Amino acid sequence: MTVLNVGDNQEIIHFFMGVKAHFESIFKDSEFDTNYLINCYYSKFSDKMFAEKYSLLPESQELWEHWGYFEVALRVYYYEVLKHKPDQLAFIEWLNDFIKENRA
Repeated sequence: MTVLNVGDNQEIIHFFMGVKAHFESIFKDSEFDTNYLINCYYSKFSDKMFAEKYSLLPESQELWEHWGYFEVALRVYYYEVLKHKPDQLAFIEWLNDFIKENRA
């Protein structure tokens, strides 16, 4: 299993450990390497050059904390498992559909 690698800021490490827990509780029947998926997401979306390629700003601790564990876990799934290109509006539409479909 891959080691979580999101830098050395303890607050960010702690945050992404929470994201991992949420991801695994949402997708509990899946065999994902959650640390690998989070590492990929983090390395892309916190990178200035990657963000600029899609006319985005690099994501930061403040933004992730604003979104919270649940939304960031779903962002990891949307972009790293489903392999969608960065598009905020498309993600929000997918998120709304996901929430409607999974309300119990």
